[in-house]
Amino acid sequence: MMKKVLKYERFSSLDRELQWKEYIRLTYGAICDIVHTKGQEAAQTYFHSVISSSFDGINVMSFEEKSCAEALDRFLEVVGHIAIMLCASNPIITVGLDLESKFGLNGPVSGFFNPDQAARLFELLPTSYREFFKRLQENDAEVKACLDGFNNLPDITEEEIEKQMGNDCFNIVKME
Repeated sequence: MMKKVLKYERFSSLDRELQWKEYIRLTYGAICDIVHTKGQEAAQTYFHSVISSSFDGINVMSFEEKSCAEALDRFLEVVGHIAIMLCASNPIITVGLDLESKFGLNGPVSGFFNPDQAARLFELLPTSYREFFKRLQENDAEVKACLDGFNNLPDITEEEIEKQMGNDCFNIVKME
């Protein structure tokens, strides 16, 4: 699968600049070390835990904060990889757009984020990848074209917003 993904320029640039493929391999290995432990002794060693009880022949490990933190760190790494994939495949989502000013209540279903959503997504990126995506925001032809097209759209008028609000789907509660 990586061979197919790396055919696309943004992904191959990620790999050239940040060794992205290696980062994925290392994360995968770290997760495998957790999920595919090699027997009870390896599990106890890795998870720094002891068997606290046994129920009907099934050993139950005690809760260990360090092990939980390790698993959550790996989870956040995976979320970071997902953020990288999303941003590289559709970098316009890293640029927050004032969708309401152009579309009112009927914004695009997908493909664009408002400023708060874009900021949250950017925070999910691993720190070392943020500069790459900042440069992409400024230099990517697709991003520039989307921004140009968006900025050239007329702002929605008050009348259009009122018309949108007149639709039954927005009249859940009528105030009198």
